[in-house]
Amino acid sequence: MEISTGKRGGNRAKFWAAAVKNTLTFPCECAIVCPGEKRESPCFFHIYFWGDLHMRNFDPQKAAYISPAQSAKQAGVVFTFHQDTPTLLPNMLNAVWCAVNRKSRRGTVLGEEEQVSILDALKAITIHAAYQYFEEDSKGSIEVGKRADFVVLDFNPLRVRPADIKRVRVLKTIKDDRVIYERE
Repeated sequence: MEISTGKRGGNRAKFWAAAVKNTLTFPCECAIVCPGEKRESPCFFHIYFWGDLHMRNFDPQKAAYISPAQSAKQAGVVFTFHQDTPTLLPNMLNAVWCAVNRKSRRGTVLGEEEQVSILDALKAITIHAAYQYFEEDSKGSIEVGKRADFVVLDFNPLRVRPADIKRVRVLKTIKDDRVIYERE
C-alpha cells in the first residue's frame, strides 16, 4: 500500500505502518484513508506512555520503530500526533516532546533515528493536523483569511533544548479571535 505525499495528485511514497483505529504503530502494509477525498495521513502516538510496554511485548528492533515520524517525513508523508484523550490529558506540547526525544517513562530512547526536529513536530500538531481534517484552508497556520486559533506560550519552543520542551507552558488560548483560556 502506498501513502500519499500529501500533495493532491503528487508523487506517492512507500511507507510501512499498521493502522490501529486512527493511529499507526508498527511496520506492515496499511494506511489510513480519509472518507471522501483519498488522503492518507498517519497519526502517531506517545513513545513516553507506551514505549516500555512495547519493549516488553515486542523485540527491541520492532519497538524502536513505533511511531516512525522521521521515516514518514523522509518519505514525504504528512503525519500528526495524538493524545488518546481521555486516556491521557490533552497536552500537544507533550506530544512534541515525545516526537523529538522518543524517550519512554524509564528513560529508554526508542528508535533515535525516528526523532524529528522541534519544527517538524510543531508542524505535525498544527499545519499537518489541519490538513488531516481537510481544514487547511481555514486553520493550521496564522494567515490572513484563516481562523484566529492559536496559543501564547511562555517560551519559544524552537529556542529551548529538546529535553525542555515539556516545560513550555500555554499562557493563553485564542479561538475564533476570543480568549478561551488564560493561565493564572
